[in-house]
Amino acid sequence: CLTDKFGKLGEDWEVLRAEEQLYVPITEFTEAEKNFKGFIDLVVYSKKDEKVHLIDWKTCSWGWKREKKSDKILAYQLVFYKHFYAQKYEVDPKDVDCHFVLLKRTAKAGKKAEFVRVTAAKKRTTDALNALTKALHNINKQNYIKNRAACTNCKDRFGTCEFYQTEHCP
Repeated sequence: CLTDKFGKLGEDWEVLRAEEQLYVPITEFTEAEKNFKGFIDLVVYSKKDEKVHLIDWKTCSWGWKREKKSDKILAYQLVFYKHFYAQKYEVDPKDVDCHFVLLKRTAKAGKKAEFVRVTAAKKRTTDALNALTKALHNINKQNYIKNRAACTNCKDRFGTCEFYQTEHCP
């Protein structure tokens, strides 16, 4: 599937890294020192478009529905990869593209892999970083949000929460 997308290996594109480790300071969060940790499955450089492509493999049975392909929280994984990869290597984020590659277990031969491009323009990156800093702020302040829908104080759901009526249950 990579040759279909990028062309001939060595001629049109090259592998820069497999399992690229990111451990980069989150400079947007200033309340405490925090690092972003992640592993990018594959990093390639395409000579055709002169861009670095970050690839995250996702296994599935048949593929993803449109809703999952457009899920912003799922996309934030690659948005963060792009942001922190660009920061680590001091490259322009415009020169980095992101893709999920769906590895379909039950698909027909020749259709077992599908590229799902994830856009990570300035607005989406800002939104993702704002969500991250908000979450880190709440974690840092120990402001844990109670999921009332998961609480077991109602008789039809009794016993589903291991923290019910313990010191960890507000």
